[in-house]
Amino acid sequence: VFPGIQADHAVMLHPLALAGYFGFFFNLWQVLPVGRLDAGRVAYAALGYRAAAVISWATIGVLTVLTALSVVSAAWLAVAMFGALTMIRIARQHPPNARIQPLDPSSAYRLLAMFGILVLTFVAVPVRVGP
Repeated sequence: VFPGIQADHAVMLHPLALAGYFGFFFNLWQVLPVGRLDAGRVAYAALGYRAAAVISWATIGVLTVLTALSVVSAAWLAVAMFGALTMIRIARQHPPNARIQPLDPSSAYRLLAMFGILVLTFVAVPVRVGP
């Protein structure tokens, strides 16, 4: 972004830009298909309890493994732990025996749009502290 900057110099964000950056990061959590987060509710509505639970735990597992392999930022471990906490007592909010109806075409397109938003907004290294 700043090609002429020296290696020992730092760029400071304006407080509003910093607030926007962290707001973007925290809102990204909502598009992870985990538990009670927005995309978790979409997965439950579209696919049913069992599939949504599998997707939730798989997402938590992938975030944990990627963090352990240091492929992505350690901040994702916090997101994975937060996601795991949302899975506590999930059956109370999403009944396992609810009858799931097939998706109509417009709902399927909305589901694909939400997945596209997740792919477009995923930031591999959301917060980097230090050099």
